[in-house]
Amino acid sequence: MDTGAIFDVDGTLLDSMGIWTSLGSRYLRSLGYDPPPDLDERLRLMSLPQGVRTCRRICAMRESEEEILGGIRGVIDGFYRNEAPLKPGVKEFLLSLAGRGVPFAVATASDPALVRAAFRRLGILSLFRGILACSDLDAGKDSPLLFEKALDLLGTSRHKTYVFEDSFLALLTAKKAGFPTAAVYDPHEEDQARLSAAADCYIRDFRDPAPFWRFAGLDREGGKP
Repeated sequence: MDTGAIFDVDGTLLDSMGIWTSLGSRYLRSLGYDPPPDLDERLRLMSLPQGVRTCRRICAMRESEEEILGGIRGVIDGFYRNEAPLKPGVKEFLLSLAGRGVPFAVATASDPALVRAAFRRLGILSLFRGILACSDLDAGKDSPLLFEKALDLLGTSRHKTYVFEDSFLALLTAKKAGFPTAAVYDPHEEDQARLSAAADCYIRDFRDPAPFWRFAGLDREGGKP
């Protein structure tokens, strides 16, 4: 099989980007604090350590910076293990892809242990050949290394291994490295026009995957590329 697929996770397979835009206020409320309504917007412009100091100052928190960092990581952990949902149509799309004999893997910037926990809970973990993370390679998605390693894992042809991404910058990295690309709509990516223009295929909703099947030459169930 020459055809393969490489999937991003957050905003592509999981409807999980919202946790990052509400993380500060969610954590503070779990401790009984009442964060100001604009807190999450302010935190978006800060690093995690900066955000911790800001939360501590604004809410006059008793907890140390180390305790707050640990608590925030706990919120993230709990979300992936217990809450993070699949985007609509994802499971059916993955099953259809597997039914066509197409192997696929994950290339993510997220914690691979949490991705595995979420996928196991959602019943899709066994469908993937592997889960590769930026932390495994000490490289971000501004480098094609993660996609290259996923390609090695799949053993498929580069020009027929489709990279699914909701991020313009990550998609551009894959495209420049010679991969065909499928952009996935997510409301947290603000520049959809630029994303769709850069991609070879644009998926607005996995419940309507017909544009991808046509683009990849996999129009028929069980069809071969």
